[in-house]
Amino acid sequence: MVDMGTTKRFRDRAGRRSIVVVIGVTLITSALLDTAAGRGGHLTPHYTEYDVKAAALLNIAKHVIWPEGAFDDDLSPLVIAVLGSNPLYNALEGLASQRIGGRPIAIRQVQTVKGLGTCQILYVSEANSERLQRLNHELSFRPILTIGEQTGFATTGGIIALSIVDNHLAFDVNRARARVAGLTIGADLLKLARTVYNMAPEGDNR
Repeated sequence: MVDMGTTKRFRDRAGRRSIVVVIGVTLITSALLDTAAGRGGHLTPHYTEYDVKAAALLNIAKHVIWPEGAFDDDLSPLVIAVLGSNPLYNALEGLASQRIGGRPIAIRQVQTVKGLGTCQILYVSEANSERLQRLNHELSFRPILTIGEQTGFATTGGIIALSIVDNHLAFDVNRARARVAGLTIGADLLKLARTVYNMAPEGDNR
């Protein structure tokens, strides 16, 4: 496992170093590891950046375990909140018929953390980067998977950072921050991450 900023990369069959190409459009209907083998993960003329990110977000969720009490009951939906106005909201709405872990999906757009209510995933756009420190402070110990697109999101309190690299979607994971939130990130997902950090938020004494 890669910790504290050491980047983990996988080699292609020719032995060249390459950034992991994962979680693309084909993941809407394909398994995560199949896509990583080279069947998707890139932008095409038919899919926007946010279509790809929406597909990625849903499939990331399939590899996360929330703690007991994160949902009101066994029938409660998995709630994905998008902070502020962001094209991802509409892209997610187009995938809202899917189920994660047997649960239906509910998509919500919020303007502040106070409006979150019960929520399992919060997406933070780059436009909200100036609010990141305050957001992380308010969410530190809540069982919410925070996903952002800002540079350094996974090293400044966020859990998963999505980025477009050479027209491909890559992601970084802060495993320690996930632990503080009570979330378990699946080993299959961690293996595909470009970087896995072990950097807990300040003030975490657990």
